[in-house]
Amino acid sequence: MIHTTVHTARKAHWCDQCGRRCIKPGERYVKGKVSPGHDLINETPRWITYRECDECANRYGRGHLTATDNTPPAVTP
Repeated sequence: MIHTTVHTARKAHWCDQCGRRCIKPGERYVKGKVSPGHDLINETPRWITYRECDECANRYGRGHLTATDNTPPAVTP
């Protein structure tokens, strides 16, 4: 199971996906939790929590979660 929520940073965080971009205070980011035994992360025995910057969210198809203009995501055929 993967559970994702959107947060607005109160302090600086590093993106756990790319590790290069700092999520600055006031920026929106995706916070995800992956349950133990999920096949995407090789059957880990514990919960994993990660933060994802808006650039990575766009790259991995979750950009609509951090969008601030309230437009629906583009649908690709």
